[in-house]
Amino acid sequence: MGSVVTMDKAGRILLPACARRRWGWRTGTKFLVLELPDGRIVLDPLDLHQIAKQLDEDLKNIDIDREVKRIKAEIETMMERRHPEIAARLRKRR
Repeated sequence: MGSVVTMDKAGRILLPACARRRWGWRTGTKFLVLELPDGRIVLDPLDLHQIAKQLDEDLKNIDIDREVKRIKAEIETMMERRHPEIAARLRKRR
């Protein structure tokens, strides 16, 4: 099924009612807009409840506090290496 649609001045594109009904898209449906390597655009509907459920499952056995500390240390090391003058000023503020 294909439809020709037009973007308005505000950048909005009206999706045809038959497509919205077919896929169960309602007002407020969230989409991820992806650009493919060949320049085509894909709308990927997001199910925020499913994403939250998957994140909860994925993070079940991860110590978040430990990961945050590790990432902060990584950022500090990177800052020291790339921008030592800024890192020095930040250390003085602590």
